[in-house]
Amino acid sequence: MGFKSSSSLPFCSMGRRGNRRPSLTAGSLALNFLLLIGFFGGIFRGRHRNDFSSPQPSSSRSKGAVVDKAAIEAIQRECLRAYPKPLLSILTKNTTEVIPDDVDEEPQRQMAFLTTEHKTTKGLFYPSLLDELLPPMRSYISEGTRFLDLGSGDGRMLFVASALGAHATGVEYDGDMIKHSKTALSALSSKSIVDPNRINIIQGDFFDIDFSEFDVLFYFDIG
Repeated sequence: MGFKSSSSLPFCSMGRRGNRRPSLTAGSLALNFLLLIGFFGGIFRGRHRNDFSSPQPSSSRSKGAVVDKAAIEAIQRECLRAYPKPLLSILTKNTTEVIPDDVDEEPQRQMAFLTTEHKTTKGLFYPSLLDELLPPMRSYISEGTRFLDLGSGDGRMLFVASALGAHATGVEYDGDMIKHSKTALSALSSKSIVDPNRINIIQGDFFDIDFSEFDVLFYFDIG
């Protein structure tokens, strides 16, 4: 993608179904999972920013939030429940209209249930398995971290980051995915699993944002 970054930035590569791959160099274009930590020196500074801004801090959560298995499962469950029937049909390659009880009860089964990607306005969408991504998220996110998800999809990474104490911003180009993520956010907020004041979901192109406002940049690519 041509990010201008320091070779000291840590990279972790992960396949669509969680299989780890060897570390990649900073200039690699073959990224499947990219977690960038650090300051980007104002890349894209001065371009149209619109309302790209970090959510305002909230005092409703204590420092050192603990995200347990139940919270992770709830996030994955509500994200899947937010998918409308047409999207389920695409992701499962059949006329699925309902989520099977075993998949709803055990989110880890999502990866077997959802068999293909969805082609969105820009790029592809396929949900990530949070059990695989939680360890690095815990390593780099703490109370007050400014987190940016580049292409936030159904919002699940935002919800995890927020639960860990971050002020999470997601930029998603596809309007339908924005709707799905906000549906999941509403459900999770009603169950007090995430704080909506810590989450900002924006429709737009992430190349129009000033990365220097954030501490952690997340990008997941299907490859």
